[in-house]
Amino acid sequence: MIPANVDAGRYVHIARWQAHVASFTRATQDSWRVVERPVPEEPEKADEEGDEEEDDEEGDDPFGLDDSDDDEETRKMMREKADKIRAIQERQAAKKGKAKSNLTIDVKPEDAETDMDEVTEAVKAIEMDGLKWLGGQLIDVAYGIQKLRIMCQITDEKIPSADIVVEACEEVGGVQSVDIFAFQMA
Repeated sequence: MIPANVDAGRYVHIARWQAHVASFTRATQDSWRVVERPVPEEPEKADEEGDEEEDDEEGDDPFGLDDSDDDEETRKMMREKADKIRAIQERQAAKKGKAKSNLTIDVKPEDAETDMDEVTEAVKAIEMDGLKWLGGQLIDVAYGIQKLRIMCQITDEKIPSADIVVEACEEVGGVQSVDIFAFQMA
């Protein structure tokens, strides 16, 4: 419901609409109220014989793809796809137990006075079955603080989660936190 005293300066269009509606008599305004929605009429049904003739013309396939050549091509494509999937599964089964992943981590120091060369040596000294350290570098962060970005290769069967390596690095003295920078299957 809109109040009778609308600010015409602020709501120009509403005031104009309100003045227009007020110009009609009360009986006319009451006739505008729709109590029931009209029910839409159903379209006329065509006779059933005409529908059957149309269906016969279209055939069983509404898209016109009945050619048997297409079925043979589809079967050939499906066989090729199945062969590719089988080959991938065989390669994966052959690698079982040998699968490796490359893990790159960022090791952040506790403060600006932390000797990152010592942290690098301590991180590389971490030994686990299935863990091989590849190399690392110190990266400037801000205000003379550096972080260590180091890469290692892990055997997936022996080290099932990268979090194991991250937690071992966080236990090194002088390390504030360790984040995974990248993780790829080797």
